[in-house]
Amino acid sequence: MDYYPFGLNLTGLEKQGTPDHRYTYNGKEKQEEFGLDWHDYGARNYDPVLGRWHGLDPLTDSYVSFSPYHYSVNNPISNYDPDGNSAVAVMNEKKRTITIRANIYFYGDGSNSNLSNQIAGSIQSAINGAGSSIEIDGVTYKVKARIKGRHVSEKRARKLASKNGGNAENNFLRISNVVPDPTWKPSIFGISEYKPRSSKMTQGKNSGILFSSDIKSSPTTPIHEFFHGLGWNDPSIKDNAGTTFGTHDLLGDEIDGKRVPTISSPRNTRMDDPTNLGASSDFDEYYRLPGTNNVDPNKRRVTQRSINLIRLNPSDFKNSKKANIGSPNNQIYQENGKPLRN
Repeated sequence: MDYYPFGLNLTGLEKQGTPDHRYTYNGKEKQEEFGLDWHDYGARNYDPVLGRWHGLDPLTDSYVSFSPYHYSVNNPISNYDPDGNSAVAVMNEKKRTITIRANIYFYGDGSNSNLSNQIAGSIQSAINGAGSSIEIDGVTYKVKARIKGRHVSEKRARKLASKNGGNAENNFLRISNVVPDPTWKPSIFGISEYKPRSSKMTQGKNSGILFSSDIKSSPTTPIHEFFHGLGWNDPSIKDNAGTTFGTHDLLGDEIDGKRVPTISSPRNTRMDDPTNLGASSDFDEYYRLPGTNNVDPNKRRVTQRSINLIRLNPSDFKNSKKANIGSPNNQIYQENGKPLRN
């Protein structure tokens, strides 16, 4: 059966005969009672004649620039809405692109609208500038990003997180003006005062905290943490005892014959220390901090290796043409980096 993009049957091409097959557009059941011909998506009923829902979007706060009755943010060719809750990025077979989409809600005493837009833009530019790709069934797809940032109050962030459920597209990041203490360790006799150590985004999840001082000293920190959220991992990186230490890139990537640190390389990585969990000793000198052998965090970059090792599984696209990267925990953090109970 063939359809117009918003799901209305093409005249004259409807399926005829028996048995009566009601699971049609996007595999959703067509409700023929009272001649309405709506489609049951679970969360809401959809009207293909109007290209609109008959019911408010449960996640309407995530799409404030759109009507709460919109379908697939008014772009059903590029987007697929599986249950009426939120748009999900899909493979564009015609353009041969796969777009990583994320909405990042920034909150906290260090957050503001300008900074939220700046950070989201830097993440998007870093991914798009990498010119990376993945191969699916022998076809090469260019990997792109569309990242949107929005400053909200902590109260609003908590409300959005509580309603977010399993939507991996929405992320929650606190920006805190508290100065972290990298040397702090919890006492074995109990914690008298919780102190933050550094910015962090939970591995493979959609929440975290950024400290203003980290952003100021290294503007690539938000991009680095975002890739933690995407689940970047190289299980081949092990320490001398054979313990996997793959959440940070200590090997780097090779570009134009030079070994360069990727966005997942941690700050203060020694380039010449073979005991540093197997860190590469041949990083190009351009990427070192002046007068040291440490990685210059401001020269980290997204590369093909960065994309290869996130949770972007090509097999996820074979049937549904869509994929979540990581999974949401919808955690909200206090100013000092301690998680709040949701």
